[in-house]
Amino acid sequence: YKRQVLGDIAIYESKLVEDLNIDTVDTLMNLYQKAIEYFSAYNDPTFENYVDRLHVLLNREDIQVILKSKQGSESQPKQTEQKEEENVLKQQKASENQNCLLYTSDAADDLLCVDLGGRRIIKKK
Repeated sequence: YKRQVLGDIAIYESKLVEDLNIDTVDTLMNLYQKAIEYFSAYNDPTFENYVDRLHVLLNREDIQVILKSKQGSESQPKQTEQKEEENVLKQQKASENQNCLLYTSDAADDLLCVDLGGRRIIKKK
């Protein structure tokens, strides 16, 4: 496992130089994390080397640009989903406001003397 992860780190570090893209950055960050977890689980101080490598990677301006572009592209679908949910809620509220009352009593014919329950209102004199 250790050899595989360390070998993959070497491969992706060279890929990063040749072809800088979000997939390479994501994979390399995940590999650094695996190395950090592995070495720290065995109390091996080598994990600090991979923590430093991860920090150096994340502090690079070109990496920051790539990560920000990824963040922006992920937030667009969320914004679209939120707008759709807001539209559904607005439609539901509008349909609730359009509900009408159904009077079941014959008193409904006399709208001025009927309460909301359809009961006749008798005014005492």
